[in-house]
Amino acid sequence: MNRQQTKLPVCNSVLACLWTLTNQESYRGVADRFNVAQSTLSTHLHHFSSLVTTHHKRSFCHVNIGHPGSWNDARAFRNTDVARLLEEDPQALVPEGMHIIGDSAYPLLRQLMKLYRDNEHLTSRQWRFKQKLTAARVAIELLAS
Repeated sequence: MNRQQTKLPVCNSVLACLWTLTNQESYRGVADRFNVAQSTLSTHLHHFSSLVTTHHKRSFCHVNIGHPGSWNDARAFRNTDVARLLEEDPQALVPEGMHIIGDSAYPLLRQLMKLYRDNEHLTSRQWRFKQKLTAARVAIELLAS
């Protein structure tokens, strides 16, 4: 592939974006690794957006890729199979007593927990919940790295 081309096969685009997001390599290094110009890599990263759902077994159970990078998290989430299942048949996705931990932009649902907004008026109980949920989110986000 010519380095000057801005079109990249979808597979290469996804791989380059995932590599960039999960490694501490510079854009220049990633562009060299995938034989594309830095500007091409930047363009594809800008348009790359993903939603990854993991479970307690430390593996991915849902991966949704393809929404433009300019979409906000709430809009990207609304357009996933996970969001559809949570609305239509939540027990098919999340067993009783289990929950999905979501981004603060996601809707609050019975099976989808998210952080309290920190408007500096949280009770001590809400603050502890927020700390525990944040710790769980950090542990989950480490799966992707």
